[in-house]
Amino acid sequence: MTDEDFLNTLLEPYVQSGRVKGRGGAEYHLDAPRTSKLLNGKADVPKALKKPLRRFGLEEDVAKNAGIFLDDCIDIKDEARFEEDLLGALEADDGPEAELRLKMQGLKGDANRFFACALVASLKASNVTINERMLWQNGTGALAVEVGDLFSKGFGRKRARKNIVVIPVNSGFDTVVSWNAEQSEHPHVSASSVHGMWLQRMYQCGETSRFLEERISQSLALRQKAPISNMGTRRYPIGTVAVLENEKALFFLLATSDFDSNNTAHSSPDLIRAALMALIDEYDAAGQGLDLYLPLMGTGLSRAGLSHQESYELTVGTLTERKHDIHGRVTLMVCPDDVAQLDQSLDL
Repeated sequence: MTDEDFLNTLLEPYVQSGRVKGRGGAEYHLDAPRTSKLLNGKADVPKALKKPLRRFGLEEDVAKNAGIFLDDCIDIKDEARFEEDLLGALEADDGPEAELRLKMQGLKGDANRFFACALVASLKASNVTINERMLWQNGTGALAVEVGDLFSKGFGRKRARKNIVVIPVNSGFDTVVSWNAEQSEHPHVSASSVHGMWLQRMYQCGETSRFLEERISQSLALRQKAPISNMGTRRYPIGTVAVLENEKALFFLLATSDFDSNNTAHSSPDLIRAALMALIDEYDAAGQGLDLYLPLMGTGLSRAGLSHQESYELTVGTLTERKHDIHGRVTLMVCPDDVAQLDQSLDL
């Protein structure tokens, strides 16, 4: 089979179950150029394929149609190896990958349901292969940009040499995630922000909001960081860093925005730059040469008003200006979904 034929055969049970159509209602088919980009991790799954993922009962319907692919492409005598190979691709010890592995282990022996679970999960995930580009090296320091998941650098299997992962937070270092704004007059940390997603990961690891608050307070006190008042609430200067640790990483919680009386975050390009300058000082003083990973900042709910390209240029420009103070590898992480919003000359 050609790659084009194989990929379309692989997707056929899903395309049928999700009633996916091409332009003008035509039969859905991925051509050779799109096939090549997908198989080489150069493009994400098309929106037409992503759309049915929210449909209730989709996975069960895919299982009913799975025989189309399994009969044509998988030798049923190798079913056990097929299952083990797919399970082996799930490496994380916690979080969504671990949950998926546990679910799939429970489906072993039922080829149709096992395949349907794996296929739907793969379509939900980003298909873009991690791409990296070195921007500069200066003695022991270096700056790179990488397309990938920031949280993969801070969660998962224990490693001998830990990463430093930067999490932009509000200046009060809040630890409560707002799941439903309708139930709170003054919502806390948005679940869709990097801050909120980090808190959710920590909750999944057994942490509680109160315990995280205690750990953050202890870190700030140990580092002799003094709070300042803000309309009766405790907050810290922009650029303040609290350090929390797990088995894989040191998390640098970096204050980049202030909450007002309605718990609405506010920041600005100048404050983001000030926070970056403070981060470099912290990394220089306490980084111990560990690899540091940070996201684009100021593009979303901090309300700094930066586009993704502006945030990229501000971050790279500030780090380059301070390159003589950087003694380790710093990597700017870009979400796969955000690559299209950056200058194509980056060649990511």
